[in-house]
Amino acid sequence: MPRPNRAALLVITLLTACAAQDQNNGRQLYVEPAADGEWDDVTMIAGELTFTTIQDAIDAAAPGDTVVVPSGTYTEQVVMAEGVHVDGAGRSETYVVGGFEFNGFTTETVLSDLSVFDTGYATGGTSYTYDLIVIDGGDATIRDVGAFYGRYGIYAYNADVVSVDSARLGANWYGANALGTTQFDMANSFVYSGGIGGIVTY
Repeated sequence: MPRPNRAALLVITLLTACAAQDQNNGRQLYVEPAADGEWDDVTMIAGELTFTTIQDAIDAAAPGDTVVVPSGTYTEQVVMAEGVHVDGAGRSETYVVGGFEFNGFTTETVLSDLSVFDTGYATGGTSYTYDLIVIDGGDATIRDVGAFYGRYGIYAYNADVVSVDSARLGANWYGANALGTTQFDMANSFVYSGGIGGIVTY
């Protein structure tokens, strides 16, 4: 019986390992916890970078990277980057006072596991001041995200494909607005207490 070629097996094993690494490619970049937050809900990978703001981490990220945001309250108006995943510690753990903007992305770009609050409401109790999560063209994936007290919780404008799953959109003027958007999918979500309405598409 012929012996298996060990060199060939080694090459196949290395190729398989490299393929698996490519499927899970990308670094994790960490945002330092806000003053009212903590690291204990984040498992850090040794040697990865930390940043003082979400935007700084996104600006340093490349497609396939994940920006990890621990618990706490962050006051930022964040511009997402193509192919980058921003992942909080959970809707009831990571709070952003401000908003997020997607600008015409064609590579999967994901926002998950955090809540966004209108700046006007957080600073002076005035609701419906700003749009909280804006998709201006292109694609966006939004999972396990909350959006509260804004003008629109989610506003998709001339977008291609927007996928929303397990969102909580509460006390906004409208929960979600899809204007001129090709495909807007929402599942497992709760839209409530809208000043005018829940979801509008046109």
